[in-house]
Amino acid sequence: MSTYCCFLPQDKKAPLKEAKKTWDKFEGHYIGIGYIFPEKHLNALEEICAKAKLTLVKLPMNGLNFEEFRDAYKLDFLKTRKSELETKLTALMIKRDIASREDILASKSPADKELRFLVDEIDGLENAVQRREKAEIARETASVSSTAQKSIGIPFPGPYTFRDLLHDLSQTKDGLQTGYPSLDEIIEIPQAAITLIAGRPSHGKTITKLNLLLQMVRRYEGMNFYFFSYEESKSQILLKLLNILAADVIDEHHNLSNIEGYLRGKHAGKHKSEKHKIEQASNVLQALTESGRLVVSDHPYFVDDLSGVIAKLKERDGDKMGAVFIDYIQKVKIKHKYPSRQLELQKISESILETALSSKVAIVLGAQLGRGTGKKEVLQLANLREAGDLENDAAVVIGIWNQAKEDADSKDEKLKGRKVDLELMVLKNRKGVSNQSVLLEFDRPLSTLNEKSKLNSKRYPYYD
Repeated sequence: MSTYCCFLPQDKKAPLKEAKKTWDKFEGHYIGIGYIFPEKHLNALEEICAKAKLTLVKLPMNGLNFEEFRDAYKLDFLKTRKSELETKLTALMIKRDIASREDILASKSPADKELRFLVDEIDGLENAVQRREKAEIARETASVSSTAQKSIGIPFPGPYTFRDLLHDLSQTKDGLQTGYPSLDEIIEIPQAAITLIAGRPSHGKTITKLNLLLQMVRRYEGMNFYFFSYEESKSQILLKLLNILAADVIDEHHNLSNIEGYLRGKHAGKHKSEKHKIEQASNVLQALTESGRLVVSDHPYFVDDLSGVIAKLKERDGDKMGAVFIDYIQKVKIKHKYPSRQLELQKISESILETALSSKVAIVLGAQLGRGTGKKEVLQLANLREAGDLENDAAVVIGIWNQAKEDADSKDEKLKGRKVDLELMVLKNRKGVSNQSVLLEFDRPLSTLNEKSKLNSKRYPYYD
């Protein structure tokens, strides 16, 4: 099948309907958010785009016929629009201290008119999504049934017995423990699934993943672990790992740079005990990296290529495959062009989930949370929706909150104090309880996270 080109307006005032007569010459099809055209008219379409302030996107058909492609594209648009409106509605509800949508619909206040309109529009979009999904399922079922009558090789569903269940369960690997007893009481890092570590900028997402990585490497001696960094170089990641392993404060304000200087020979005259700890940590890190038990990559793989790499690693390692860490999803790129960044991230998230499922690998994925005022507004699943369908695709979601960092930022000051509390909040847990918090102690010069205490947890205890 050929590629189709899609016109989307850069400016909402772009005259799509007025230009319809012109575009009909090029076999265009209106799909509610723009027009799509056969690739053979690409040159002429590019000229029209330049004049009409329109974005031209080349969309691969992926083996679909036009009707299937059009319906799938419309469905993606409806889901994206619904997520955007739900995020907006949630923010307004928090701002106005409204507890539920029922309260909005029951209100007669003119001030709530915008909220009532949003609720109605979201409900309308939800109905449209459900109708399209049902139509798609019906079409696929009819297609499979029709094709199956002509083909011998298509399997039909047979009985799935209790014995089959026992066999499948015997083949299922246990989830991984984090190495933090208070956190392990609540969650495990599930196999064949995504565990999401989400937080605001500079709240400790990367540090949390690096500490979890080392905890698991220590705990699971026969397994290999992989860290794909899209933000920092592999040399910086290894330096941070060395800092955690050495656990020695050389300079409270410049510990990492001092270790780097020592390794480069600039601080050779350090105290004997400091040198000893760095050398010990260096030997441990060398053994882990040389054996392939800990692999750090900073290659900017496109998501499709990353999926292929993970699949090959799983094929090579087999049961020795531990977990894959990715830092972080907003930095991952995709080869195809999509009308919005949210839709791009949705496709990236879907690809990573498919990789976890098909390769039966535990993937720990970082994500940046959107802005907000205070912990209650920031740490919620709805705040992940700008990252596609992450809150749906992840089996476990852990939100990170650094109150000391928030306080310093609010005063436009630098963060002070060697040790601060880092709160890990389980926002979602498919196999267990959620809405519980664990408090870890973040030793800033050492980049270490240490067990501190478990908070008493009920529903949303960390909002109290």
